[in-house]
Amino acid sequence: MQPKSDLTEVLNKARRERESLTERIKELNSHLQEVEGFICYVEKYLDLPQKKRSDHNIELPIENTIKPPSRRFEDVSMGNAAAIILSENGRPMHVKSIIRKLRIGGYKNPKNTSLYPTLQRRKEFCKEIEPGVFGLTEWK
Repeated sequence: MQPKSDLTEVLNKARRERESLTERIKELNSHLQEVEGFICYVEKYLDLPQKKRSDHNIELPIENTIKPPSRRFEDVSMGNAAAIILSENGRPMHVKSIIRKLRIGGYKNPKNTSLYPTLQRRKEFCKEIEPGVFGLTEWK
């Protein structure tokens, strides 16, 4: 039988692994919800019949409820909507990811060519971490 200290080390390693997997599942669930929202948006835009979740052949956890595209950013400037998205995300994001979130939030026709210079100009709340990746200035 192994000493207790060895078993404690194995237990701690397993707990860290569980925590890492839980975080990855959250990320994947979030991405899946974005994709499902985008599919709904495109189907609605193309005037196609909206498919039920089960028609996509994907088993989703019960906690994931797919919401149709919202009008959340309909009356908000692109820069302010991007700031809201960054704040909610809690970490820097690439322009393409911000664009996806803008579309899901109902912002009409967001484009990389518009968002990128907008974020570069809005130095009071936003900074470019690396090419195409932006974060809030309050983040260190």
